[in-house]
Order: sequence, then structure tokens, then C-alpha cells
Amino acid sequence: MFKILRATLAVLMLFLWKPGNSQQPVIVMEKFDYIWEPDHMGMSGPGTSSPGILRVILASDDSVKLAIKNSFVTAILERWNVTMADVTLKVKPLGIFSKTAKFKTQVKNKESGQWYLFLLINDKGKFSDYTDSLRPFYTSFELKCSLVNGSNDSLIFDRTLGVNIFEGSSPKDQVLLTRLPAYPAYFIKAFDSMARWLFQPGPNGNKSLTLKPACVFEEKAITETPIIQSVFSSSNDSIQHLTDPSFSLYPSEVKYEKTGVKRNIGSNLANGALALIPHFQTSKSKIIKYRADFPFKDVDSTYHCLINYFEKESSNIENVKNNDGSYSFQNSGYHNERGIDAASHHFVTLGTDTLSTFNIQYLNPDAARRSDKLMWDGTDSATIIKQPYEWGNADKETTVVLSGVMEGISFSMKTSKNLKIKEFYINEQLVAIIQGDNNPDKAFVYRSISNRQFKLFTILSALPYNHF
Repeated sequence: MFKILRATLAVLMLFLWKPGNSQQPVIVMEKFDYIWEPDHMGMSGPGTSSPGILRVILASDDSVKLAIKNSFVTAILERWNVTMADVTLKVKPLGIFSKTAKFKTQVKNKESGQWYLFLLINDKGKFSDYTDSLRPFYTSFELKCSLVNGSNDSLIFDRTLGVNIFEGSSPKDQVLLTRLPAYPAYFIKAFDSMARWLFQPGPNGNKSLTLKPACVFEEKAITETPIIQSVFSSSNDSIQHLTDPSFSLYPSEVKYEKTGVKRNIGSNLANGALALIPHFQTSKSKIIKYRADFPFKDVDSTYHCLINYFEKESSNIENVKNNDGSYSFQNSGYHNERGIDAASHHFVTLGTDTLSTFNIQYLNPDAARRSDKLMWDGTDSATIIKQPYEWGNADKETTVVLSGVMEGISFSMKTSKNLKIKEFYINEQLVAIIQGDNNPDKAFVYRSISNRQFKLFTILSALPYNHF
């Protein structure tokens, strides 16, 4: 009973103590760790896991680590009027065999009259929030703090705080740096709030912050002035062009048709013969051709965009010895690959009329992220800074080029910013740019085009090129 009373009094002293009191507590920072967990976003998209891939965190940078440390030193000064000296913040990954960050509060060399502070920042990584479409990605933190009395090992102050840092919205023509939780300066500033929340009196609870994300900054090469700037209101069910000439397109369910099968007969026969050799591994494959029909309803008619693609199915075969000494063939793995032949023709039709015929080519992806690229918060040019190589996106950038004929006129389309920008050319002259992912957001028209051409450009800009 006496121990409980003494601990209660200690807590009251801690919260009621103010600057100017004659007995100022001596607080020593015993341990201060920033533990980051492996990537939960993965290399292939949100929500997936990529073992062995170490995500890049801002706290690994020495200047960021110093700023985080100073945020907590300042919060401690504001809370208890105690200046912390010789504070060391250790940033390290979660142990290979650990499931959660361990928070140990044992004092090694305690002294009577001193209080020992233990701090842990557990950076749990980036997650996908499918329940909130406006804030789809967030980085989760768990902060822990314990203050131990060196005289009797009693716990004076103990707190756990959860904080989620959400990615705020950014212009739809921007490419996000998915490895970073936010634009660096805003991320650093967030620790001022997190430190104050951790030490303030009252219930623990959970907190959240919404910060502007980090984006790749690219100089715009287009120097021409558009004659029309227009906006769309788009969703998965409708594409509405709100500026004159206004129109609405309504995408409906995609229909798939198998158009042929090509088996690699010669190679399969040769591989089959080799597979008779015990323990010899070989493979067989076939190519299945498909046509995807993307319908876009327009008032009383429907445009159909017909895309021809293939799926290559491959399997590995091995002649394996059984327990009874006999041999049998076993499939040791399957692999599917989807793609579009650069020589294949694709079409946009309206009724019995073919309005456009074109080819689709996927250029060699730009896998290298040069160290001299720039980054910003997506809106403020004052935030443009150099983007370190290791902060760049790990996924490869996709560039698509369309070329063909539209209503008897030569046209082409080229994408940039990882499919967020579609540039349309007629007779090699830039006529329009449409920005946005599969849902168009804005358009810039540089030369006179017909309403029908504008609709066709909109349809081509709304196709899911990453699907193929």
C-alpha cells in the first residue's frame, strides 16, 4: 500500500511541477531508439510484401535524425523545463527474428535522485487504407515513453501513442515517391507534434496527421500556350468533360474474347524428348490470343475500343525419380506473361464504322533513377530540392506510344510521368495533352480539333495500359 501511495505521489509531482519550483528533477536519457520495420508496400504495389527489400526511410539521413532528436529534446524542455544533454538517437531496422520492436526499461547504472527516460519510435511502415479513398496510404508509428525513478525503480511516467501519417492529395499529373512517407520537410516537422502529444497529460488515444507527399519534379518541355484549358469530372463509371464542348462518356464492363492459340510445337517436342533424360529440366509454352472490348457509351451510341493482346503460359517439366525407382513427369512451376505485340492492330469503332486503327508499343522502361533528379511537394516551386538516388521509386516507369490513323489522318500518342500524361499529335504536331491516370482530369488543347477527335483522344487516354 505504501509503495502504491509513493508512486502516486511521484506521478502527481511530475504533472504538477512547474518551472520555478525549488526542486527540479534530474532526468537522464537512458535509451532513445528509432526502429523501422520492413516494407509493407512491396515492390509490386500497395499491400504486398517483398522480403529482403529494405524500404528507404527519411530517418536514415543524419540531418533528419538530428531534427527528430531535437523535436523530443524541445518537447521535454517545454513539459518539464529540463534541458537534456548528450542525447543520442539510434536508428536501426527491426531484428531479423523479431516480430515487434522490443521496449526494455531496465536501468543499468542507476543513481539515487535521478529519473531515467526511455523512448522508442517504432516506424511500422507504409500501409494501404482501403476504407478511406481520400487518404489511401499512411505510415504507422507507435511511440513509447517510460520514466523510471532511479531511487526505487518505480515507474513515474508511462505512455504509448499511436500516430498515422496520411498522404495528402496531390495534382493528378504528379508521380509520387512511394518509398517516402511524405515530403521530407513536412515529415520532419511532424515530429514536433508527435513529441508534444507523447508527453502531454491526459488520455493516450491515437493521433493522425495528413501531410503533402513527395513527388518527382520534372521540367515541362512544352513551351506552347494552349488555346483551351478544360477539366473533367471522372470516375470508374463516367467521364464528363465539363468545359465547352461538353460531353459525357460512360465506360461499361469490358468483354474478353479468345481469338486463337499458338503452341510452340517444335520447341515443345524437342523439350519433351529432353525431358526423358532423368532429372533434366525443360519447359513448354503456348500463346493464347485475346481481344478486349472497352465500350464507351455516348448519348445514343457506343464507341468500342478493341485491343488485341496475348498471354504466354509456360511450365517447367522435370523427369523425377519416384520411390519405387520409376520415373514420372512433374510440373515444377507455371509462369504467365501478358503483353501486346507491337505489330498488332487495334481499333476504335462506332457502329459499323472504324474510326481509328493504331499500334501500341511499350518502350524500354526507365529502371534507372538518376541521382540528379529533383523532387517537390507537387504544388509549391519553393519546395524543389534534389532527389537522392536511393529515395527514388523502385518500380520501373512505363512509357507507351500509340501510332496510327484516326479518321484518315495520321496521329500518335506518347505517355510520360508513368502514364499520367498523354500527349496527342496529328501529323506530328502537338494538338492536345490529357492528364490523369485512367480517369482523365484536365486537358490542354493547342490546335483546333473536332469534337469527335476530342472524344477519341479521351477514350484512348482512359485505357488501362498497365493491365497489358
